[in-house]
Amino acid sequence: MNSGAEACGHGIELAARVASEFLGAPADAVRPITGRGSQNHIIIVTVGQVNVVVRTSDDPHALGIYEKERWCLERAAAIGVPSPVVLALGVVDQLPYMLLTVVPGVGGDEASDARARLWMQLGQYANRIHAIPVAGFGEDLADITIGRTECSWLGFVRYNIENLGPDDPLRCLGVVTAAQSARLKDMFAALAERRFQFGLCHGDLALRNVLVDASGMISLLDWGCAEAHIVPHYDLIRMAEWIGSNDMRAFLVGYGLTTAAFDAMRADLAALGVLKAVDLTRWALERRPATLEQHAARARRLVQQLVV
Repeated sequence: MNSGAEACGHGIELAARVASEFLGAPADAVRPITGRGSQNHIIIVTVGQVNVVVRTSDDPHALGIYEKERWCLERAAAIGVPSPVVLALGVVDQLPYMLLTVVPGVGGDEASDARARLWMQLGQYANRIHAIPVAGFGEDLADITIGRTECSWLGFVRYNIENLGPDDPLRCLGVVTAAQSARLKDMFAALAERRFQFGLCHGDLALRNVLVDASGMISLLDWGCAEAHIVPHYDLIRMAEWIGSNDMRAFLVGYGLTTAAFDAMRADLAALGVLKAVDLTRWALERRPATLEQHAARARRLVQQLVV
């Protein structure tokens, strides 16, 4: 197995090759960007007077994520949300890659701009993004573009209800007790009875995922967590967990959502947050064991907060 340094070195070589082939000239400079993504190697390649970004991943499933990101970025641009442009994507030496334009600016978490302005702009962007129509429900591109949203959503809820049984492996992991399982079944069943609106969600609205250029324009990056989901709830779930009250107020103002309306959503946000966390734990158990404890710990914490 390659070490992290070897994998990164391979990623740099791949990035230089991809950029050179796309632009038709040898790479003059290659600069890795660190601290801006745990799932990808992000590399700026200079060819002549042109700079491009190459993202590569050691995950063989990353090409599907990149295809989803391209779909989202194209639709975001069409509604006036500044973002990078995808120039190409593919696989080289069994490693998926995505080639994008460079967006100038500094990270929102490092910018000198007032935080309130940045969060208000993110709120405005989220409002536009949530209006992008989706056909289905879920995180894969096919889930977003194919299917019937309401049926897929109800199937998702039913799956999680049916797995809350006596043989549930989440009990062995300490995520839920028998009593908590019974409460969660009722809670999830109540969600299934509700009428929600669905749309595209970015999935990771945070200042680290924006760039602010010299003119103050804010570009939104990293659509790898995008999903077809309940709006505005899904994007609010994670934000409500970790951003401060002042930042949330600024976001709500930009979005056009009153504090009273947000407060009225809190019970649904908590229930939806637990539903998603429990589902992610089941996904990790079946498909990504290396991340199981991370997801189980979060689900355990959210269940204990919601179900006494």
